[in-house]
Amino acid sequence: MVQTLKRPPKKVHPDQTRVITPQHNGPSDEAILVMTGELISVRADKAALSKVEKKIRQRMVNAGMKVQQIDMALRLSDMGPKEVQEMFQHLLNYARVLSVPIGTQLSFFTDPGAKTPSLEDELKKAFDWGKTLSLLGKDPDFTAYQKEGPLGQEHLKGWNAGQQVRHAQLIQNSEDEAARKKKADEDAAAKVAAKTAKAEKKAKSGKGKAEQAVRDEMAKLDDAPEEEAVH
Repeated sequence: MVQTLKRPPKKVHPDQTRVITPQHNGPSDEAILVMTGELISVRADKAALSKVEKKIRQRMVNAGMKVQQIDMALRLSDMGPKEVQEMFQHLLNYARVLSVPIGTQLSFFTDPGAKTPSLEDELKKAFDWGKTLSLLGKDPDFTAYQKEGPLGQEHLKGWNAGQQVRHAQLIQNSEDEAARKKKADEDAAAKVAAKTAKAEKKAKSGKGKAEQAVRDEMAKLDDAPEEEAVH
């Protein structure tokens, strides 16, 4: 009977960049925006794309973020509202045809009967958009909001608030990376020390055995009878 050889499961080593995050509702909006902003920055530098982007994406995964969905959100952010709506309508239609149980979770398009937003709503929207741009590492959007107007001022307030959060988050990211590197260096040094100690012990053991062998031979010579001289 021929047995089928099975490949042993791949051993997954823990990633030292892992950051412990609260397990309630996942990462905060601020953390998502700051790390996504870093990703956008790195993508602008083609030379550093492969190595640095991989590290940032791994940190995002470790923080509980869905990187593929963020990639999709980035593509959506470059599209107009009409294009986004059309794309999701197509996706919903394809899901319906394929009998995917999507429920009602994606019914988030504009309601024709929705009330006109109040000034308070517009001010909050301007503030939130300013903070979002700031966390992404972008400049205020004074094309959408006139700087001198109330909406523009609220937008700028949001942007300034985002700068404070972004600065603190980047410092935390830097400290986490430094801690990870320090631990990796300590682990590497410990491995080298252990390997060196093992080699020294082995060498010492070998030397001891060699010395013992010499002593044994000397003892044999001492115990051997002396030969009589021939006249």
